[in-house]
Amino acid sequence: MNRMLQSPWLPDGSLRPVVVAVGFGALLVALMALTAPARADGDPRTDDVPRIMPYEGRLELDGRPLDAHGDDALHLEFALYDGVDAVEPVYTQSLRVEVYDGDFTSTIGPVGIGPDGQARGIADVISAADELYLGMTLLGDPDDPSDDIPLSRRQPLRATPYALWTTAATDIAVADEVQVGGDVAVGGALVATGLQVAGDVRLPADAIDSRVIADGSLDATHMGDAMLGDGIQRSGDGLRLDGAVVDGRTRTYMRSACHLQLGWRDRCSNCASGPAKHVTVRADGVCTGASGSDTRCRANNTWGGVNTDGSVDGNDVFYIRMICN
Repeated sequence: MNRMLQSPWLPDGSLRPVVVAVGFGALLVALMALTAPARADGDPRTDDVPRIMPYEGRLELDGRPLDAHGDDALHLEFALYDGVDAVEPVYTQSLRVEVYDGDFTSTIGPVGIGPDGQARGIADVISAADELYLGMTLLGDPDDPSDDIPLSRRQPLRATPYALWTTAATDIAVADEVQVGGDVAVGGALVATGLQVAGDVRLPADAIDSRVIADGSLDATHMGDAMLGDGIQRSGDGLRLDGAVVDGRTRTYMRSACHLQLGWRDRCSNCASGPAKHVTVRADGVCTGASGSDTRCRANNTWGGVNTDGSVDGNDVFYIRMICN
């Protein structure tokens, strides 16, 4: 796409407006490749992929391809804006560009200047921005900014198809720490040596198993009250059980799940047999059943009675046990 712009050159080397036709073609930016690169050995800790963005363009003067190389090479300023109408760029970089038969190539990055005047990496800019636009300016006299000429309207940066695919990964293996500014939703397994999340972490049902939580991986100081639940209280940097809550739950459990069984057997000196008759009473005082002659629930099923039989002498056995479901 050609745009009519002003050139700064006069035959004597001074600046004056001249119509220039400029055609630009930006290589689509692989955003994910810049912000999360991987080396061939598969270990991100040994990553040395350069954080650079290639750019291709074309310059024409009076309809003819421009040649400017060697001492006549052009000075272009590349600027990235977070939004089409942003006033101040989030990244600028001035580069010397040689033009051959109208075509030129340049490499933006890895480090330019941020809005605070300090050095800033292009990968950090791309990962932090919502919508990046590229603008370019032909630089004239360094002492006279009014000679600088914008070459084109801002161009939006788009991801390549493979970079778009990498925005949704099926498996993530993290060698070092992960810091997440928002929420994390995990559908499968998440394996990381360090994970910091500023928002919520949503896990599928049964995703956390006490058998797979490494010792020391949970710190009580970082656990919210909602995570602790009823019956657990903070105690310094640790946790303790609320005795009243535990006692109440224990009593409730025993009343509903535990039974006392009483039994009797005649002539069982040193025998290993069980009772010949027995009665079962729940811990809340409800008799639930009896077995054996004259052994039954009594007093509106609030007691269980076991009758003795035979000769009550020194070889009889009285049985008792408690069973909890």
